[in-house]
Amino acid sequence: MENKVSLKIFKNVFIQLNLIFLSSLVLFYPSLNTFFTHDDFYHLNISNVNTITGFLKFFDLTHSWTGYGHFRPLSDQLLYFVDIKLFNLNPVPLHILSFMVLFSIVIIVYKITLDLTHRRSIALLLAFFYSTSSTNFERLYFLQGLQELVMGVFFFLCAWLFIKYLERRKASSYLFCFCAFVLALFSKETAAVLPIVLLSIYFLEYWESKKTIAFRDLVRIFTPFILTIISYLYLHIFKYGLAQGDSYVWIISPRLINTLVWYALWSFNIPEMLVDYIGPGLHINPNLFRYYSEQIIPILSLFMLLVISILFITVRSYQKYKVTDKKIIIFGMMWFILGLLPVLFLPWHKFTIELTVPLFGLLLTLTVILDKAPRLVMIVIVLLFFVTSVLTNNLTYQTHWIVQGAKTAQRTLNFLNGLGLDSAKVYTVEFYDLPKDKGLPWSPTEQLKTILSDQNFFEVYFPQEINVVYKGTSQLDVGIITIPSRQMLDYQ
Repeated sequence: MENKVSLKIFKNVFIQLNLIFLSSLVLFYPSLNTFFTHDDFYHLNISNVNTITGFLKFFDLTHSWTGYGHFRPLSDQLLYFVDIKLFNLNPVPLHILSFMVLFSIVIIVYKITLDLTHRRSIALLLAFFYSTSSTNFERLYFLQGLQELVMGVFFFLCAWLFIKYLERRKASSYLFCFCAFVLALFSKETAAVLPIVLLSIYFLEYWESKKTIAFRDLVRIFTPFILTIISYLYLHIFKYGLAQGDSYVWIISPRLINTLVWYALWSFNIPEMLVDYIGPGLHINPNLFRYYSEQIIPILSLFMLLVISILFITVRSYQKYKVTDKKIIIFGMMWFILGLLPVLFLPWHKFTIELTVPLFGLLLTLTVILDKAPRLVMIVIVLLFFVTSVLTNNLTYQTHWIVQGAKTAQRTLNFLNGLGLDSAKVYTVEFYDLPKDKGLPWSPTEQLKTILSDQNFFEVYFPQEINVVYKGTSQLDVGIITIPSRQMLDYQ
């Protein structure tokens, strides 16, 4: 009797979702102790305002008063502002918020999947894959990932409310759906593809119900979304401005296939770092196995087993798929591509962090395919996915610039605080390279400058107290505090 009660408890959706959250928390919990790094200091700097006027400027789409080319007030300036004012530059509350938002996304994608497939097993499996995916690493370790997570929660909420509206035709569902769309746009520009995704949902629903699409109904539903996105894009491009940087180079060419393949591979827990070791073509940098063979070989082996298992199930069960299954599989692939449209033509700006929205589409396709698999085979595939994610997560923690940069920034702050500087005076701090640094691939001083976001780190933590100078070699000027950059990087 007791065993039956125990099994009944574990069949409870609430318990199952909480077990999924626990798996994700165990996998990514070290992110809770990760310090700010890189662009965090720039965003902390521009978010530190002391007037209502300054606060309201965060939401001004007609003018970028900071020169910042990304309009993300809701997921960026607002959250950093709250952290500065309420938590005194403590990153932990923002990391906790990251987990809360991720878990909110997992609940919503569970509900979307359940509404589309009407199968709880598929919805739970997708929720598990999504929450334990190694692509969550950057979103949870790097506080800039909150932009993606906050945008993602409003994106998925908008999609789910749209499905509910199509089912019930209630004005309240439509209104909340539209509000979620606007909030997504105020979180990150990539939400601009939402109307196209909603249109694909619309056609899927009509395709499923075999109803004739009424053109008047189509126009009535989508006109507010289209007018909003046209206004948003006009203001962003011609008034607010676009992002600047070496990686923001749009290239329309067959190269997009390469970008698409990388995002697909990352979705199956291949380490992001491989993009730096493979290419052009299939050329593999021998340093990959020279330095990381112990980690890469098991990951690639498990990945190959995972792919073979999925292909085996696809071929073996093809005749078992209903028309509805095939429609959802196609829809999932469309979602994946549509979600990537904002970054698909940016070959120099591809990161796993961008998979927040697209990942759902690929996992939807995967879980529908796996639903026809024998129980033992499905268990094997789930274990392969999870173990590959664990191994990739561990490797990424050891090598990723986010983790190393956060440690360096924390070390630098502790070192400067330990100097006992007089806050009433203004100091000049010079970071410099040692002669033995000349043989290194990258200058320690240039690395430190990037990690600390140049002057921004000092404007956040030592405003009007420290002027910083980054030099290749120290000039040993009188009155200047000179620090070897390698000391902050913890080089021996």
